[in-house]
Amino acid sequence: MVLRVENTKKLAELFATHARLRIKSHRDSEKSLQYLKELAETLAIEPLEPKAGKTVSGCLQRYSLANWWRRRLESLSSQGLEQYLRSKGQVSAQTGKHVSNSTFERFLWAQSESQKYLQRTKLESQDGEELFLSEVFEHSVANPAVRRSEMMARIRGMEEYANVHDYESVFLTLTLPSRFHASLKAGYRNSKYDGSTPKDGNNHLQKLWSLIRSKYGRDGMRPFGIRVVEPHHDGTPHWHLLLFVKPAHKEQIVNVFKGYVRNDSASQGELKRRLDVTYIDSSKGSAAGYVAKYVAKNIDGAHLETDKEGAPCSNASARIRAWASTWKVRQFQFLGSPPVSVWRELRRLTNGSGLIEEARQAADSGNWSAFMEAMAKPQLVGTGVGVELMFAHAETVNKITGEVVSTETNSFGEPGQPKVIGVMSGILRNRTRIKHWLGKHYEPLTLLGLVRGAHIANCGNGSIAAEGSALGLV
Repeated sequence: MVLRVENTKKLAELFATHARLRIKSHRDSEKSLQYLKELAETLAIEPLEPKAGKTVSGCLQRYSLANWWRRRLESLSSQGLEQYLRSKGQVSAQTGKHVSNSTFERFLWAQSESQKYLQRTKLESQDGEELFLSEVFEHSVANPAVRRSEMMARIRGMEEYANVHDYESVFLTLTLPSRFHASLKAGYRNSKYDGSTPKDGNNHLQKLWSLIRSKYGRDGMRPFGIRVVEPHHDGTPHWHLLLFVKPAHKEQIVNVFKGYVRNDSASQGELKRRLDVTYIDSSKGSAAGYVAKYVAKNIDGAHLETDKEGAPCSNASARIRAWASTWKVRQFQFLGSPPVSVWRELRRLTNGSGLIEEARQAADSGNWSAFMEAMAKPQLVGTGVGVELMFAHAETVNKITGEVVSTETNSFGEPGQPKVIGVMSGILRNRTRIKHWLGKHYEPLTLLGLVRGAHIANCGNGSIAAEGSALGLV
C-alpha cells in the first residue's frame, strides 16, 4: 500500500466516519467491534482487542478516530513504498544501502522536524519552573550518545560479572535463508527471492530464537547477554548475539543453535552460511570490545571511521536507524540481566537505605556489574525481595488552581495505566518523581505522531526524564 500524505488523511477520515456510522447503526457493540477488527485486518493493520486494560467501548472509540487510522496507514504506506523500491533493486550496496534514498531523505526530514519541535517546546512545572524540551532530550536515552554510553556500561558490567562468576563468552551471528534476500551484493536481483519484507525476515528470526531460547531454558541453561539486529546491504535483517555462558553449557548451547538452524535450512551448505560462531578468548580481547563496534554502528557510528565497504560509519548508522524506524525493528535487546528501568530510576535518587541504597550506589557510579550483584542478592539469600519499580495512577496539574489531580481513567473511560513514581524493596519506598510538567506553546506534528497534553515528571534532585511516550523521549 503506497499513498500520498493527503490521500492518507482522506482515507483515514473515511474509515473513521464509516466506523462511527457502523457503531451508531448497530446496537450490538461486540458485533461492531468484530466487524471493525476484520476491516483492519483486510488492510494489514493490527486490530484492537479488548484486553490489557482496553475495553470494548474504548476500542470502538479508537476506531472512530481519524488519527488512529492515519498513523497506521502512514506506516503501511511507508513500508509499502520501501518494499516496492526494494523489489526494484533500489536498496543495495550499489544503489541505496540498507534503505532506499527516498526513504532515507524522508527520515532525515522527520529528524530535522523533530529537533525543531524540541527546540520550540517548553515545559512548565506546577511551581512555574520552565525547561525547553530539547534540554530534556539531551539528557535522556533518546539522545544517541547517551544511549550508546549506557549500553556500553551495561555490556562492560555484564562482562565483569561474567568474569567474577566464571562465565565464558560466545558470539553468534544468525542470518536468514536466501529466499529473504532481495539483492545480491553486486546489485543484481536474487533469483531465489520470494518477496518477503525485512519485517517478515525479522519475525522469522524471532520465531527461531523463541524455539532456541525455550529449548536451552528447558535444559536448565541460563545465559545472559545482548542481541543486536542490523540490516544487510539490501535491508534483510540478521542478528548478532553475545552470550555469557557457563563453561559446561557452552557447547550445549551452540549445539541447540545449530540444531534449530539446521532444521530451518535447505542444505548443510546453507547452514554454514546462516550461523557463524566465535568463541571469545578473554586473554586476547574483551567481549565488550568485540561487540562495541556493532553497538556504535547501529546507533551513531561514534569512534568508527568506515564500514566494510569503506563508507563513513556516521552515514551508515543514520541509514540503519532509518531502516529500523521504517520496519519497526527493535535493534537491541539485553537478555537475562536486571531491568534497566530500575537502574535509571535509581540514578534519580540522592540516597536510600538497605538494598535500595546498595543498588543506587552501583547505578549512580555506572557500575552495572555491582548493580547485577545487588539485584541478584535476594535470590541468593532466599528472600526474593529485590528492588522494583513503584507505580501509581497518573497525575495531572489543574491549569487554573495548580492542584495535582489523580487521573484513574484515560480519555476512553478505561482504567488508567499506573505510572512509575519511584522504587521499592519490601517495605522500603523511595519516590523519584515529584514535580509535574506540562508542555506549552507547541504544535502537533502529525507525521511524527506527537500529541498534546503529554506530561513530564522530574525527580527531586534535578535529573529530568520524559514520561510520555507521545513525546518520543522514552
